[in-house]
Amino acid sequence: MPCTVEGSYTDSENLGIITQMLCYVCTRFDSGDSWKQTLKDNLQLRKWWEEHQKEDEERIKKEAKDKDTLKLRKKALEKLSAKERAALGLNETFA
Repeated sequence: MPCTVEGSYTDSENLGIITQMLCYVCTRFDSGDSWKQTLKDNLQLRKWWEEHQKEDEERIKKEAKDKDTLKLRKKALEKLSAKERAALGLNETFA
């Protein structure tokens, strides 16, 4: 799933930093540099990229866990009758 811009990257200070890094990357690629060389030459960009990869990994794990939890919940609720779900205050229905 692609990344989204949310949280701290929407404030103007960090948006300026992100813009600078993006400009740097685009300029380097335009001159024929590789991704590895670009990261090697820019400490700020390298630190951001490493942190971003960690955040992505955590987000992907959380999304998978949430998906598994929803599947488990659906499976459990399907075992209950409509009356049992209503008695428990669980008026969820599944197709």
